Amino acid sequence: MLLWLVKWQKKKQDINSKKDTEGMTQDEILLDSFERQAQTERERSATSELYTKLKTGGTLTEEEIAYLKEHDPEALAEYEKAQTEKKAYENALKNCRTKEDVQRLKLNRMGSFAAQAKGIASNPYIPKDKKVVLMQRLNNEVCMIRDACTFHYRQCRRK
Repeated sequence: MLLWLVKWQKKKQDINSKKDTEGMTQDEILLDSFERQAQTERERSATSELYTKLKTGGTLTEEEIAYLKEHDPEALAEYEKAQTEKKAYENALKNCRTKEDVQRLKLNRMGSFAAQAKGIASNPYIPKDKKVVLMQRLNNEVCMIRDACTFHYRQCRRK
């Protein structure tokens, strides 16, 4: 969906650029073309970094959330769902009294992720491309849990 939107916007820009280049010299047209290519590359790089953050369970800035709200609301909904799950897990970690409780909570959560992954992988009715998407979501959740545990351990060491 996002790729289609980017292609459509690029096509609109190309149509508009033909109108804008009237009355420009060849050097100005070439310079304008290079500037547009550089701008497109910067946008691609920023978008790529954003989706990498999403895949690894990173925390997004307000600008990135606004970008997702405008360009990819489905990804934003998944991110918000993952954030609420992370907060719930962090609260559960705070309620743990011993290291064994923390380990038990983490193992239970990871066990449920492993069971979900096995269910996805062994289901013959799910197409491969859908399996990849589901596994990436699961990986995102695992990364968030890992980050929450790391943060919790660091907090405990400071006390």
